[in-house]
Amino acid sequence: MIDDIANQRVYIKKIHIEDTYVRLESLNKETYDNGELIYPDILLENNDNLKLIGKVVDSFKPIEIK
Repeated sequence: MIDDIANQRVYIKKIHIEDTYVRLESLNKETYDNGELIYPDILLENNDNLKLIGKVVDSFKPIEIK
């Protein structure tokens, strides 16, 4: 997870640190009908406004209790 402090956003995505930017890759490859990714990669400038919060180690799917 990455905290984008300047834009007050937190992202849960795969992180690629490159020269002057950080590329956040979505592992969710769902697309709209036209083939465009619903959750495209995000490019952020690699600066002091980014903070690595932690690693996602698990996920779950909520169940409805009737």
